[in-house]
Amino acid sequence: MDIDIAIAQLKGVVSFFKDYRETGFQAAKREAERIASEMEIDHVFSKKEKCPTKRKQFHGEEPDKVGEDVVLTPKEDFRINYFIKIVDQGLVSLETRFDQLQGYEKTFGFLFDFKKLKLAEDDKLMVSCANLEVFLKHGNYSDIDGDDLFLELNFLRGGLPEGIMKSAGVLEFLKKRESCYPNKWTSYRIMMTIHVSVASAERSFSKLKLIKSYLRSSMSQNRFNGLSLLSIVIVVD
Repeated sequence: MDIDIAIAQLKGVVSFFKDYRETGFQAAKREAERIASEMEIDHVFSKKEKCPTKRKQFHGEEPDKVGEDVVLTPKEDFRINYFIKIVDQGLVSLETRFDQLQGYEKTFGFLFDFKKLKLAEDDKLMVSCANLEVFLKHGNYSDIDGDDLFLELNFLRGGLPEGIMKSAGVLEFLKKRESCYPNKWTSYRIMMTIHVSVASAERSFSKLKLIKSYLRSSMSQNRFNGLSLLSIVIVVD
């Protein structure tokens, strides 16, 4: 999978969750009611639905009415304290786990789509090349030269065959011409070998079953967190 495709799909997933957070509760409620009806289960949020629950007031928060607490019905309490909380956890996990990809997009983004690269302004393109040189610098040595990369991109913008617009096609074209475009060849090779995903999350799930089994079901939460962290760190390292 190309990193630019992964970033585009990730943005689509994040956008979906943001919309679903605002508008998905009613659809989820209807689906749950349908399943409950098929299983012949009463689809109510509480047996005492007429008795509202009270939401705790935080410091600095103004109540809806002076002298009265904010009152939530069981349905609204479920939406706020369960549905929205679950969706928010998913959003935070996505944005946290793939924040490194967003950093790569800022650095390599001008190389993702050659169609956009052809239309890029020289000043912005020069800045992008300079930033990429700094990103690929190790001490006093850099994998590329930003000024040379800018010249190579200008030459390539007019010499690339029609129909090649994606990174994989550009890399295949440069494969036989790496001596003519050394900086561009190096840049695309590095960009195309950046891993899209990691296996640390999958490894963590497999370790959880070994740490907390049926024989260890009474393990405290603090001990469980500590053992999980130690095991996952050792596996990843």
